[in-house]
Amino acid sequence: MAGRGLGPGIRRVARAVDPASAGRFGVLGVERLGMADRAAGRRRVGRTGDLSLIAKGPKGEVGSRGRTRTYDQSINSSGRPASRGAIKQSIERFLADRRAQGLFPATLHYYQFHLEVLTRQVRDVVGAEPADITLFIDSLECGQGSKAAYFRAVRALYRWLEEQEYIQRDPTRRLRCPRVPKPLRYAVPGRVLPKLLDACPTLRDKLIVSLLADTGLRLSELAGLLVENINLPASTFSIWGKGAKQRVGRYGPVTEQLVEAYVADAKSTGALLRLSANGIALALKRLEHRTGIKCNAHAFRRTFACESVRNDLNLFYIQSLLGHSTLTMMRIYAEQVGSEDAIKAYVPVVR
Repeated sequence: MAGRGLGPGIRRVARAVDPASAGRFGVLGVERLGMADRAAGRRRVGRTGDLSLIAKGPKGEVGSRGRTRTYDQSINSSGRPASRGAIKQSIERFLADRRAQGLFPATLHYYQFHLEVLTRQVRDVVGAEPADITLFIDSLECGQGSKAAYFRAVRALYRWLEEQEYIQRDPTRRLRCPRVPKPLRYAVPGRVLPKLLDACPTLRDKLIVSLLADTGLRLSELAGLLVENINLPASTFSIWGKGAKQRVGRYGPVTEQLVEAYVADAKSTGALLRLSANGIALALKRLEHRTGIKCNAHAFRRTFACESVRNDLNLFYIQSLLGHSTLTMMRIYAEQVGSEDAIKAYVPVVR
């Protein structure tokens, strides 16, 4: 009796959740549904503890596949947005999924940090519309690069929610990532490498500089390089890189001498440098203060990429050695090399 007048579609949604509560559920729905909702043929119905149960159209179709989910999200029977705890739960499940895929801790921290800001500024994260996401990104007091980083994290969350059928439609689907300026990225000039090596106070510091410039390793990859994964006769090594992908790299004769000298005094197993990523970064910072030459791990990585392009190494080979999944960064390096070399080759027209 309580559910009379709702129509078969709405009562069917109620029974999908709890057959015993169909009548009570229907009354709550009637109390919340306005004339505009009826005219639009779209109703949000649910109860506390249910995720966005949607009845669409005159026949009241339930979701895209007639499925329902039962954890605290989106609009409940009171018509209020989901609780903070429920939204936090959805993000924790998203992070758990990414963790299960083997993403690096730094990548997980990137998602967590940016999504926490989203939950503080958007009242109903799960029920957000495209306009809400646009306003959120626009309200951020940061540069375009940071706004793009926020957008990528938010888009990843909504894509996952849609794939898992926690929401019907990803609100970021038709939104474009903020346009980011493309400045020339700093790379340590190849001509200053001998000066940097001469300024290193220890063999380990020399090895840090030489390996970074000669292999293009990321900071975390160099910190995780194991002695047992180095093939001294072949001057090669294997490393687990970003995205849980293993690859093989190679180094040249100068680095070979430094590796052999260092390994002779090092442990036969374990981390080669016995330094954390922060420890390596601090060593490079000290070297920068000592020489006045800006040097960090990623600048050396760009040095390797740019010099490899100049040496006409195949872009696919460079991509493989650097551990990139696409050629996007290769094009950026090639454009930068072309710009720098064009300036060097420039001949004045007016003479």
